[in-house]
Amino acid sequence: SLDAQLANQRGSFSVSSYYLYEDLGFNCTYIELFRTEHRPEELMSVVASFKPQLIHIESSFRQNPTSADVYLVFGVPHSSDRMLNDRLYASDYAQLSTTWLNDALASLPDTMLRPLVILEGQRTPSLSSTVHQVLLRNTFASELFRLGNTSGVVATGLFRYAEERPRLLRPLINQLANLGSLGMAVNEINSRNIETKADLDLISCPVLLTDNPMFILVPMQ
Repeated sequence: SLDAQLANQRGSFSVSSYYLYEDLGFNCTYIELFRTEHRPEELMSVVASFKPQLIHIESSFRQNPTSADVYLVFGVPHSSDRMLNDRLYASDYAQLSTTWLNDALASLPDTMLRPLVILEGQRTPSLSSTVHQVLLRNTFASELFRLGNTSGVVATGLFRYAEERPRLLRPLINQLANLGSLGMAVNEINSRNIETKADLDLISCPVLLTDNPMFILVPMQ
């Protein structure tokens, strides 16, 4: 049945997004990234063994002031600019680069379509630091797609209110689960975002990087 086929779609998600995917028929696993006892090598092993078609990452973003490289940063909710540039914070929590994530994706079999990556940024208490997070998230997404081991990168998140999250993410996931194209799936978030024009939040509008907006998640047999 179609439901059985859709259950074979595979994705790797954070705990809080796990249930959104599971409800729509994805076969899911998740990885919790907090302190540095979770080494990148261990995470690469999980990606290699589970072979996800879709990877959903919730994180903040930090830029190295020396190299200007942007990293995923995990471990502290409601991160501020000060915290994201604090050396103690940087050494204490797991940080992952585009190179590391691309290497993990490159370890997947050549016979697989390259996975779709969804980057969900985390909003901060201040508008200025949230805008900074938008720029860093988009930079990370652009570099990851340029490295060539994804079918596409969706840069999303930074939602104003917690209740907006399922309202905006569920239509995206539903489109992917029901063989909708990547372009249509991203448009679902935008259509929800502009329902009330007087309250339009451009910060939470997604950015899509792909050379194939008609990409579809094909159920694994």
